[in-house]
Amino acid sequence: MFLKVINAEKGIVFDQQVYLVEANSFTGSFGVLEGHIPLIAPLVDNKPLKYKLQNNSAYKEISINGGILEVFFNKTKGETEVKVISS
Repeated sequence: MFLKVINAEKGIVFDQQVYLVEANSFTGSFGVLEGHIPLIAPLVDNKPLKYKLQNNSAYKEISINGGILEVFFNKTKGETEVKVISS
């Protein structure tokens, strides 16, 4: 699964293959793994986006200030993609 984080001012700040993504929306926190259903969720301000590079690895964080998270299946790459656009 690929995670891409785009900042409105800085452009692409992260673009890498990951195992797991955890985010915080207004209805609570949630996780995304390969094969997740398509999803669009607004993200809470000042809560970091967490990810793991592989199963059982430590969480890493990306500072974001709210934004929108989209999960979709990229037919060209044949895998799930998570895109986050933040301010």
